[in-house]
Amino acid sequence: MTCLLPLPNMAQPARREGRLSKISSLTYWRNLIVFAVGCYVAISLLAVSPFYRYLLFLPFPAGAEYGLKELNGLAKEDVFVKAPNGNTLHGWFFKNKGIDTQVILVSHGSMGNISSRISLAKQLLSTGRSVFLYDYEGYGLSEGEPSLQALCDDGVIAYDFLVERKKFRPDQIAVYGESLGCSASCKIVSRRKCAGMILQSGYSSLVSVARERYPLLYCWPESCFPKPTLDNVAMLKQPHPPLLIIHGKADGLVPIAHAAMNYAAAQDPKKLVIFENSGHVDLVEGEPAKFTSVVAGFLDECQTRSKSTP
Repeated sequence: MTCLLPLPNMAQPARREGRLSKISSLTYWRNLIVFAVGCYVAISLLAVSPFYRYLLFLPFPAGAEYGLKELNGLAKEDVFVKAPNGNTLHGWFFKNKGIDTQVILVSHGSMGNISSRISLAKQLLSTGRSVFLYDYEGYGLSEGEPSLQALCDDGVIAYDFLVERKKFRPDQIAVYGESLGCSASCKIVSRRKCAGMILQSGYSSLVSVARERYPLLYCWPESCFPKPTLDNVAMLKQPHPPLLIIHGKADGLVPIAHAAMNYAAAQDPKKLVIFENSGHVDLVEGEPAKFTSVVAGFLDECQTRSKSTP
């Protein structure tokens, strides 16, 4: 009798080995992708931060202009304020004898220092208000190093100086932000009460304008950008004092579309004024009469509103 035994199926181990090989390969590639993404995020956080800082901040040290004695016949007071982190901030305070119930707190742009804003200070003083300009950490005579967090904190420190040492009430303080300083002003009004806010040549968000200027940054997810992200649109959707937005139509650095986005996001009362013949850096000098008239009119409205509010 012949016994027929089933022959071993040699194909089954081969198929199992094939499946295991595929699973192993898939696991390998999955782990490789996860590792690559992790490295990408880590490198983004490490590499973009200093690159971003280099693009954002262009501080000038104090120069001969810091010997300035007066503007518009008003004596300059050098102000030194100690920040919570131990660094000392420096600023200029001009007491105007005209309308002594209002003061304009100026947060300047990314390039230069307060001495680069002498023309702006003159025009603001010509409205009859007192003016306080300060330098962020790492600018002019201010100690420390520029950073996004310092930008946000330094404005509040300057505001507190006006309240605590100069005895201005919140309803007497109007904040003025120029370009990057618009975010500093938005941060101030998110933490402190103010009579009004003026934003000159401001962007909608730092991420948006950075990507417009440097398309390579589209490769980085927004979550990988340094914090705080300085999103003016988001901040303007929150409660804020009366707002004036001024922007040059020929602004090639921060296109006028950003002013429209900020205005659309902002709460009432708000006003948008376009300077037809101005760009980013020449708005004040290009149309000085219009600038003074618009700013003075807005501050008059803020003062009237403050007096009528219990």
